[in-house]
Amino acid sequence: MLAVGVQKTHLMLPIDDSGAKTAPPSREKPLLLVVDDKQHNTTELVNKLSSFPLETHCTDNGRCALQLMRELQPNWVLLDMCLPDIDAYRLLNQIQADPRVCHIPLILMLPNLSSQAQLENNRLVWSRETLIKPIDPDAFKHIISLFLFMERGRRIVARMHAHHEALIDSKNEGLLGLNRAGRIVYVNNSGARLLQARPSQLVGLFMESIFEYPNRSVVSAWDEHPICTICQNKETILQVESAHFWCSQGESLPVKFAAVPVLKSTELSVVIAFRRLSATEQVTAGLKSGNPRRDALTGLSNRVDCVDVMKTLIHRAQQRNHSLSVFHVDVDHFANLNDTLGHAVGDELLVSVGMRLKGILDEQDVLARLGADEFLVAVSGLSSPQQEAALAHKIILLMNCPFLIAGHEVYVTVSVGIARFPHAGCEPTSLLQNAERATQRCKTFGRNNYHFFQPIDTEKTITTFCS
Repeated sequence: MLAVGVQKTHLMLPIDDSGAKTAPPSREKPLLLVVDDKQHNTTELVNKLSSFPLETHCTDNGRCALQLMRELQPNWVLLDMCLPDIDAYRLLNQIQADPRVCHIPLILMLPNLSSQAQLENNRLVWSRETLIKPIDPDAFKHIISLFLFMERGRRIVARMHAHHEALIDSKNEGLLGLNRAGRIVYVNNSGARLLQARPSQLVGLFMESIFEYPNRSVVSAWDEHPICTICQNKETILQVESAHFWCSQGESLPVKFAAVPVLKSTELSVVIAFRRLSATEQVTAGLKSGNPRRDALTGLSNRVDCVDVMKTLIHRAQQRNHSLSVFHVDVDHFANLNDTLGHAVGDELLVSVGMRLKGILDEQDVLARLGADEFLVAVSGLSSPQQEAALAHKIILLMNCPFLIAGHEVYVTVSVGIARFPHAGCEPTSLLQNAERATQRCKTFGRNNYHFFQPIDTEKTITTFCS
């Protein structure tokens, strides 16, 4: 159950963002900034928007868009991802790192359903609404209507208290506005990012589906939920020191949250303000990971789960006379990056590395984080060393592309060790150890490369080379 505390106070969760945003001008209609370098695209979009109760402002380049976001504080931005003056993903990274504009919701116009750039920078995209060119009129209308609907909720929250408006704009504090039925009708930018979901995936959901504990009923029982019953007293704020929310990517999110009743509103009943608990806070609260077989940072399989899954893969390979290839992927000089840019950026990098690896693998392949900066990939059915080398080369090239994290462009290389069943071992532990030994041998020859395990790759030999 939830660890709760009831308070009659307007004090909410602490705001730790730095930097001040320009106060938005007082306007009757919400403002949409349209960013597209093609004049005919801009004209077409403005014509489509003419039937909506909003104002529009247009620009044809990314650098100007960032400055206009700081000055005008638009309610939303409709951003073309093919700009001539700046890489749009780098622009997204700058926006996300800037406390003056990171709260502004973005609608991204993508040139196709998927691209290499989108694969490399998926974490910048996953909580943004997207439109695929050529744009479907019904999809366009739906997204604009969705944001207009959420704008009503945002204005109600902003009127509640000055501190609530600061929460709306926070980089690290999520907000969910609930109606009387317990459905989500408003989510701020940080809330969508923390829950790894787009607003269109969240709006309309019952809050009961966000909590980690399973809900086996097809009918909402929100009227009986502790949050609803406690917040019926309009002077009472419910403070929950430790809980878990589910994210759309399957990750369990450890949080601290407050449930605040909304006064004098027919559209909102409760506002949920939440933030991720730090590792220290989780230990203090005695909060355990939602899944002991998953890595808490990346959500990938951990070493324990990986070993068990590999037992199944080895058994299957023996029965079907198939191959099994194990790739040990080690981020080069990761400790130096942590020391230079900080552990927060390092953690984000590891999550992004995991996502890039996942993006090039099939569903039946195994991906795990073994610990620190080490990942494991296990692939069945590669029939030759040439195919294994091709996959290792693909991994290396993918990691050589810059990572866009917290306003930084981070460049890394990886060393890859390859071990094949049964040549390099007939059980998970020996395969893992020999893949790791191959990685160490790779590092002795300059890193940013791959190496196949050979019987000569013993610990003694590697120690001699590394000393």
